[in-house]
Amino acid sequence: MAWTTFNEAANTPTLRGYLNRPPCSTGTATPFPTLLVGNSITLANGVTGNGANNPVSLLQCWFAQGFDDRKFVVPVVDTGTACTSIPTSAPVVGFVGVELLSVTNAGASSSAGFQVLWRPDLAQPWDACP
Repeated sequence: MAWTTFNEAANTPTLRGYLNRPPCSTGTATPFPTLLVGNSITLANGVTGNGANNPVSLLQCWFAQGFDDRKFVVPVVDTGTACTSIPTSAPVVGFVGVELLSVTNAGASSSAGFQVLWRPDLAQPWDACP
């Protein structure tokens, strides 16, 4: 998993701007940009900050508040063959709907659990197989 700041500098204050939302924070929210397949976005695999300044704390608050039923659309990027490190930017190759299932705010061991959502009313790729 990587964080994105879209086309902005990949740093914690910029990322936090996208997550600002009352009652989780009092800061001004940065609006999410429109993305298209092929756009390149900035990536970061680590974030820092303490307490309310920590983006994971804000995500944990989003989870507790049940924002948007904990369901979001996120970009999927192509990082090539990078398995151990994430590049600083990558092209968007698609989008996926996810549900936020859990957030653990534990410093360097912080994590977020997601489940990919499928719409049962749409044919799935495996439905076309004999």
